[in-house]
Amino acid sequence: MKKIASYLLTGVAAAFLLVSCNKKADAVEAESVQEVSSALVVDVDPGTDDAMVTMLLARNGVQPDYCVSTFGNMPWNYTQRNLNILAKVFDFKAQIACGAKEPYDKHEVTCGDFHGNDALADVGDSLFNALKMTQADIDGNKKIADLADFIMSKDSVTYIVVGPMATLSHLIKDYPETESHIKRVLVMGGGIDTFNKDGDKEYNFAGDGIAVKNVFESSLDITLFPLDITNTKAAISKEQIATIDYSKLPWARNCLEHNLRSNMKYNKIPMAVMHDCLTVLYLLEPSLFKVTDMKLIANEGGHIEKSEEGKTVHVATDLPADAIYNYIKAGIEK
Repeated sequence: MKKIASYLLTGVAAAFLLVSCNKKADAVEAESVQEVSSALVVDVDPGTDDAMVTMLLARNGVQPDYCVSTFGNMPWNYTQRNLNILAKVFDFKAQIACGAKEPYDKHEVTCGDFHGNDALADVGDSLFNALKMTQADIDGNKKIADLADFIMSKDSVTYIVVGPMATLSHLIKDYPETESHIKRVLVMGGGIDTFNKDGDKEYNFAGDGIAVKNVFESSLDITLFPLDITNTKAAISKEQIATIDYSKLPWARNCLEHNLRSNMKYNKIPMAVMHDCLTVLYLLEPSLFKVTDMKLIANEGGHIEKSEEGKTVHVATDLPADAIYNYIKAGIEK
């Protein structure tokens, strides 16, 4: 009987040990899962096509964790106001931060009335008033230091930037630890063989060439959507604009039609070009894109070119015709 009791006790102890070990293993596994945290940061300079960026995110169920506005399409006070308007329109739960207000060399950056006098196809005031917003909504926005702290609290951050790269540059230069937490960057900007600024440059990159050089000399993993693809594959025709039902988002028509008129007037392109939207389309459905690795270098003027000594950048070179039109139409009508 003593032997039997001893065997039973031994068996109970072993079972207890096994259960205890399994619980510890489960706890360790759960802890490791919890430790891996990701986030999405969206850096914009609204902008009619930036407005469609926020629309595509919202209508496809993507909630950014942080939104930040940089100078660009208009001076920073306009872009910051517009970001706050768009975040409220689409009920973003994201924190909103004040990004860089000027480029490193402090030159003036604006594209005039290309996106309207308020950069939102002249519907900014009506939206601001309809949403019952006040200046206090904007004054309460976070600072770059807060954004840096947030990024450093995450293991894996995807950073979308569709305006000048000044805010991103300040993050990795002024808060160097952020660089290792930003695992990929989706950038609209630059041109390989296509340009819209003197000196073989693109508008966003020309906006702060020093920032571009800083980012291209970093360890960040960059997927680039240059003018070469956006001028053609992000374009929506007048006829396509007319097919969209705007009853659920009436002001979206203003954005598309104003963008169309400006492209015809200033760029001789008879299309509304939603350059920035390709970054979101890639986030949603990367398999649509053909992407080619290129070694690229950047100078302090914002010009980029191929070079064997350059950084390996994933460059989007193609996607199916009408993909962006289909997504924008579906989003506006949803």
